[in-house]
Amino acid sequence: MVVIHLIDFIDDKVITESITTSYNSNQEEYKYLINLLKHSITRKLLEPFSLNFEKIELNGMSLGTSSYDIVISPFYDKLIVNHKNLLQVYNISYNRSKRKEINLSMYSQITHKDGAHFRVMKLMNESGVEYIYASDNRNCVTKCQVSDLINEGKHNIIWKSEEYRNMWGLTVFNGKVYALDYDNGIKVLDCKSGKTLYSEEILPTIENGYGIHFYSENELLIGHSKKLELFKKNDNSWISVKCSSFTMLDCYSIFIENLSDLIYVSDSSANKIHVVRRNDLSLVKSHDGFQSQFGMLIDDRNGLLYVCDTFAHQIRVFK
Repeated sequence: MVVIHLIDFIDDKVITESITTSYNSNQEEYKYLINLLKHSITRKLLEPFSLNFEKIELNGMSLGTSSYDIVISPFYDKLIVNHKNLLQVYNISYNRSKRKEINLSMYSQITHKDGAHFRVMKLMNESGVEYIYASDNRNCVTKCQVSDLINEGKHNIIWKSEEYRNMWGLTVFNGKVYALDYDNGIKVLDCKSGKTLYSEEILPTIENGYGIHFYSENELLIGHSKKLELFKKNDNSWISVKCSSFTMLDCYSIFIENLSDLIYVSDSSANKIHVVRRNDLSLVKSHDGFQSQFGMLIDDRNGLLYVCDTFAHQIRVFK
């Protein structure tokens, strides 16, 4: 008989966080440990996207309106899609052996607390708790807890930022939210309060920016205008070191696949997704056939690529 202990699947950091986490009941603690075990086991079986762009049928989803972004909660195993002022939460069923279709069932549908329309979303795990940071059409950034969406069916806003001019892409790094105002460049917010931060750090001057990602404290990728641009930090300022040279009509949403180190870019005006190498920002492959697609992600538990085909009012899935 083989005995498997939960500790075998958990990093030391996670153990420390688990010990310090408080729950109201034994039932909640049991649920937390089971989900943590499932997530830890799954984490050891990761799979990159194949680059084949073979379409998989997606059953059980009805959007009816434009969707800009999509996230997956590994902790709750839920797919969360935005469209206008709604968040739709789905259960996911995918048969690895057949690999021909995904079946979804609606778990809940939640309205933005302030009635705003969601744009870009970023799901983050902070000390064992999942949060969603989101920009909206009122040009604010909000933060909510995923457990409120799942367990209460409510969009409880933890904080809402001040109103900017034209807010879209965002990322979270080292306790700060870096958000791209299309008209006014990068804004920095505090993760805990949502307040705008002003520091001595000289951030890149960006026009028409949509996508942003930190590789490290000293390496930053931004998608803006018609190109990707890589920056390196030098003392207290950021220096451009590389730009993409292949043709893009627009460089909108970007997604980084950590397993392959590839960059996925939505060239929405050309109805294409470009796959790009990180080291030299050269083009690996392009795939077309969309209608002004925007957000995308790769579920590294199974290597599936999800794309918000915005004007087609569909989520497309590829293996």
